[in-house]
Amino acid sequence: MIITLSGVTGVGKSYLKGKIIEKLGLKNLIVVTTRPKRSGEIDGKDKYFITIDEYNRMKQTKEISVTFNFLGENYAYYTKDLISTVNSITELHYTTINLFKVAAKDVISIYLLPIDIEIAIDQLRKRNLPKETEQKRILEIKDQLEKVKTNPNIIEQFDYVIENDYSDRVVDKIVDILQNKIKST
Repeated sequence: MIITLSGVTGVGKSYLKGKIIEKLGLKNLIVVTTRPKRSGEIDGKDKYFITIDEYNRMKQTKEISVTFNFLGENYAYYTKDLISTVNSITELHYTTINLFKVAAKDVISIYLLPIDIEIAIDQLRKRNLPKETEQKRILEIKDQLEKVKTNPNIIEQFDYVIENDYSDRVVDKIVDILQNKIKST
């Protein structure tokens, strides 16, 4: 089973993923990307960092699947990881959920809504990204939330929509949902 967490930048996907891994012992399903490694990121732990040539070769040979571009950088997943029977969890851009569900089997998708857009923006600013990147991400946050608000079809693609108030209560709620689903499979 693969659990996906989607939502705007700053909504707490990474934090929640870490807590869920800790509480349920899931494997971290790592995304492949051509974007540069940020300070503190570890190749093979946070993401798999590859060159654009490697990305194009692996895409052609179908070594990677669910390929997409986000803010000018390429992302994908190793195909072997998508068909694995190991229970895992990943963060996923909301526009790729249907493609992901086709490529992977046994997916539980969760869309996280921030209780306040300003909290998400504040969380983004704590990353100390270059100003240009930060501004692009803020625009993406606002754009995504507007699309979600005005297009109910987006939310309907997900199995669960959970408002994140950045509390342990939300962690417990998600863990409860997942424990029941993992036990029943």
